[in-house]
Amino acid sequence: MKTKAIILFAISAIASWSVQAQEPISSGEKLTLSECIKTANQNSINIKRAQIQRIISAIDLREAKHQFLPQVSAGISQGFDFGRSRDNRGVYVDRSSASTSFSIGGNFNLFSGLARLHAIKEGKLGKEIANLDEEKVRNDLNILIAGFFYTAAYKQEVCKIIQLQKEQTDKKVKQTETMVKAGKWDESRLYDMQAEQAQNELDLTQAKAELSQAMLDLTQAMNIEESYSQRAIDTEGLEHQPVKDILPTSPSSIYQAATIWMPQIQAAKLQIEKSKEQISGAKSGYLPSLGLSVGYNNGYYYNFQKEYKAFNKSFADQWKENGRTGISLSLNIPIFDALQTKERVNRAKASQTLAMLDLTDREQSLRKDVEQAFNNAKNAKQQIVVADLSLKAAEKAFKAAEYRYEAGKITAYEYNEAANKLSIAKVKLLQAKFDYIYKEYTLKFYINPKMSSDNLGGHH
Repeated sequence: MKTKAIILFAISAIASWSVQAQEPISSGEKLTLSECIKTANQNSINIKRAQIQRIISAIDLREAKHQFLPQVSAGISQGFDFGRSRDNRGVYVDRSSASTSFSIGGNFNLFSGLARLHAIKEGKLGKEIANLDEEKVRNDLNILIAGFFYTAAYKQEVCKIIQLQKEQTDKKVKQTETMVKAGKWDESRLYDMQAEQAQNELDLTQAKAELSQAMLDLTQAMNIEESYSQRAIDTEGLEHQPVKDILPTSPSSIYQAATIWMPQIQAAKLQIEKSKEQISGAKSGYLPSLGLSVGYNNGYYYNFQKEYKAFNKSFADQWKENGRTGISLSLNIPIFDALQTKERVNRAKASQTLAMLDLTDREQSLRKDVEQAFNNAKNAKQQIVVADLSLKAAEKAFKAAEYRYEAGKITAYEYNEAANKLSIAKVKLLQAKFDYIYKEYTLKFYINPKMSSDNLGGHH
């Protein structure tokens, strides 16, 4: 009952804390990655579940330690016998009587084959594993939020590019209208420019819809009810951030660094140690056990027969005379327990094998993830170089097209085609940069989580 009460108290405390934590970020502020991660951590159901599991593991450890405490109990009983009953000497006689007995005793397990010591070690390891499991849940959530955040940031900057293109097209429409009215340009130019203006409006509407969906995805990932569709992502300087070469010579160095701190790897290693304690605890069943018992008993006897009532002693006299104190040692030597201990040992050994396989599986998964992240970051960096060259070429082409359009040497269609190519080049470079920023964030996280957390301000 105490264990259930502790768990219920912990659940209610965490639930109360989470309600307070769900206060929305000030609507006047721009969203930063650090704020999004903090909000997501406060509201995550998986994290709350991991916290409860951590509390349960702490309770399991305390229960293991409490096995070294003695067990004390007290009892009282009242009995009535009619017709034939025992007298105060324990002899059955033809008389009715009543008896009251009191007892208090304690049992102490002096030795149980070291099973309790192994249980405590197992409980300590279980508590450490629960802490690492919670850390892994937080890490997974942080990476997830970063992905949604950078996607929303990219969509927001795309809207800015399209908005800028639309504003330039609007100016060209007005300029073309003036030239057509002056009779210097053919009216078809105006139609082409107005068609481009309408296309820009359609592109902007679609880009805003994609941004709204990205913000919804981010909001849902943070597990909050408030919609952030009207909030701006803090991207100040982010798209202009210089690309630095943080890649080591090989992904193996990243993998070696990750195995040192990754909670899933450390938890798997501790699980193997825990299984060793389970094997030792199971083998304790082969050893003898020694117990100590201490007890005190007393009672009151009353005879209902009239001819014997005069012989009934007072409660105080009987309490002095009938008290009994006992102490005993019991040694239990296992000879044959229907092979129960043997099967418990076999089961513990099988669990150890599973734990070792789990560690190997997690190490292989981590290696694959690191290699994939390394390759992704490498490719993303190369994409930036290519996209940057493409943008420079598109800028030159656009300047030339703008000059020729002003001189009336090319059509509006040709001008718009150059303008669209410039916008596409800007978007591709922007996409490559944001893709690299996220890949870089992930790669830094594998190397050292602090490298990622140190960049959680308005930029990262």
